[in-house]
Amino acid sequence: MGPSNTENQRQLFREVDEYINSRFDVWVACRRHLHANPELSWQETATTVYIKQQLENLGLTMEPGPRGMGGFVNLSSAGANGRLIAYRGDIDAIPVEEETGREFCSRVPGVMHACGHDVHTTVALGVCDTVQQLLRRGLPTFPVNLRVLFQPAEEVAQGASEMIALGALDGVESIMAMHVDASREVGCVGFRDGVQTACSEVIRVCFHGEGGHSARPHETADPLFAAAQFINTAYSSVPRITDSRVPEVLTFCHIAGGQYPNVIPSDVTLRGTLRTFDEAARQQILRHLKQIGEATGQVTGVQVSIEPGDHSPSVINDPHTNQLLRAAAESFLKPDSITEVEPSLGGEDFSFYQQRVPGSLLRVGSSGGDYGRAHLHSPHFDVDEDVIRVAVALFTRSILKWAAASP
Repeated sequence: MGPSNTENQRQLFREVDEYINSRFDVWVACRRHLHANPELSWQETATTVYIKQQLENLGLTMEPGPRGMGGFVNLSSAGANGRLIAYRGDIDAIPVEEETGREFCSRVPGVMHACGHDVHTTVALGVCDTVQQLLRRGLPTFPVNLRVLFQPAEEVAQGASEMIALGALDGVESIMAMHVDASREVGCVGFRDGVQTACSEVIRVCFHGEGGHSARPHETADPLFAAAQFINTAYSSVPRITDSRVPEVLTFCHIAGGQYPNVIPSDVTLRGTLRTFDEAARQQILRHLKQIGEATGQVTGVQVSIEPGDHSPSVINDPHTNQLLRAAAESFLKPDSITEVEPSLGGEDFSFYQQRVPGSLLRVGSSGGDYGRAHLHSPHFDVDEDVIRVAVALFTRSILKWAAASP
């Protein structure tokens, strides 16, 4: 890129920053509305209506998403070729009772944006807003072809695959996304080439026995006892059958069974997640859990069935997409604020997009001052809202750099 082109880019980025600053308060209001009105996976009806209204205010029309939730929108300049770059924002909340005490805290009992998807959605709207403003002003001078996805049901690892089935990736050559990161200050971003998150899948274990009186357990086949034995055996033995150098974690977070203190129930259900980076280890653990179930059933007289559920593969970041994002970050962030992240045993269904096209998920720092220190999925989770300003600037610059370099 010659000197004149470099100066043109700098001037374009100055225009971007000025517009972001002028619209920041509007986007904060959007984030707070979304935060106060969270909806669980596959229930994002009001969220979808709100997103559509915001896009219509910008003169944009959203294509409907799966099951009528979410969707995607295209932004193209005159003369743009068919090459598309995409940005994904996820829109669902999780079943957590908020305890932040903020004036815009959740109005929905037991539901909260405790994973930052309200920020992700707001950033997606901010990117649409900024790029649309540039296009209206005839900027930039090179063609821009962008698709922004508003994806439902990320938390249950179903939304991405259903968005793909609707054609959300048709024509897309590269895709980007973010996740807020409470361990990083606002203005800091974390990248990783290659594997970033674990393969994560839901495990459901059902125990069916013969209930009865708590005074006469010998007359029953107690599924609560069987469930307790299963958990203890799984927790103690799974780490002993896999290579200790390969990270894995099995965690049961839900147990359901029984209603009264003196009645042994007939049915108990466990639900949890298995997370690992290695497919061979995953298969080994699943076989081992089946063996534990069979042995538990033989010892307790309870029928045990194991049902693997929804799963998402590992996020594997494309180095070339990361290079684009790093270059955008370096254009306005401090050098020591751009770092490499360690792999995480968290799961992300962004990985389904990456199975189809190159893409990258990066961590964007969201803590600052008194906000954003609580971890993800905590009832105290919050962010420093300046993360919105940083993320919109980062992804808008990345989109413009990609478009400028396109043939």
